[in-house]
Amino acid sequence: MNADVIDIAEYLEGNTSDQLINKAVSDGAVEGAIVQLNTFGQLGRFEDSTGEKLADIGGEYSTFTQEAKGLGPREVNLEDTGDYWESFEVNPINGDGYEISSDPIKTGGDNLENRWGKNLEGLNKENIKKANDIIEAKIWAQAEKAL
Repeated sequence: MNADVIDIAEYLEGNTSDQLINKAVSDGAVEGAIVQLNTFGQLGRFEDSTGEKLADIGGEYSTFTQEAKGLGPREVNLEDTGDYWESFEVNPINGDGYEISSDPIKTGGDNLENRWGKNLEGLNKENIKKANDIIEAKIWAQAEKAL
């Protein structure tokens, strides 16, 4: 985060930087944008939060599943019914910014993390920068609103 932005916003709104970040992350548009970075921006590119290809972690979809979903070999995105991607949430954490959570348990009890790993949630370095830019823009907007 740009320290000047946070300092200005703290001065204008009388909040700590943690409070400002939490307020920004709690905004529905900001949360939605961060979720989009995790789902479409990473899982949709067949990667987890470390940049590892899901097919390298848990294997490829079956040929039948690939054809049914219109995906090629090695294209695993975990967006079967859409329920998993829709379960993603962004929760503010005091002192740490935010965390991303989801419900990896499929109908029938299978846990997606058992096959494709624990790094499905979270952002890669490129998307962390994008998320920080989104949060910073929201803090600027909050500061301008206070003027």
